Amino acid sequence: MFTKRKAFLLACLLTLAICLCACSEIAGTGGDLPDYTAFDQLPEGYGADDAIADSCVVVAESELVSGGDVWETFLKKAEKGQSCRIRIARYYGEKNFIDLRDLSFDGSSYHVNTAEGVSEDYRYLKHYEVDIKSSDSDKSVLNSYILVNQEDITYQDIEQFLASSIAVVGEEIDFYRVYSHIN
Repeated sequence: MFTKRKAFLLACLLTLAICLCACSEIAGTGGDLPDYTAFDQLPEGYGADDAIADSCVVVAESELVSGGDVWETFLKKAEKGQSCRIRIARYYGEKNFIDLRDLSFDGSSYHVNTAEGVSEDYRYLKHYEVDIKSSDSDKSVLNSYILVNQEDITYQDIEQFLASSIAVVGEEIDFYRVYSHIN
């Protein structure tokens, strides 16, 4: 027999399920970008294979290893003003040092959050292509994605700021290199 109490419980469960689905969609990225496990909940020894399986953008020694399609989806969503989030895993050296960072766009600004606790906001994500052709490599272009707060900053401005040994108050450049890879 179907009682009022059972009907009430069923309605509550249905409401809860709808709320959980709605919250998941709000916290997520709309279904076409992955949701990621919180940094503090990743298993010990989390490595490149794990990052690839989790659909991260994976860069090892300046080579894009995996996640180019996910990165392009992120860029397209951000360009349209849609909220989105992506995780970038960078690997260095013989010991496979990993650097994890989440990059999100809320519709008007970018936010970077790292596993080490860095948390910064920026207005613009700039893409710079720099010719680096050398005689000992067939690679010729450095693709660098950098967060900045000034729209008109050039890659040369950033390089010059980094190379300057004298910091001039008021002429600092606030930037954050999201990642770079060589083609």
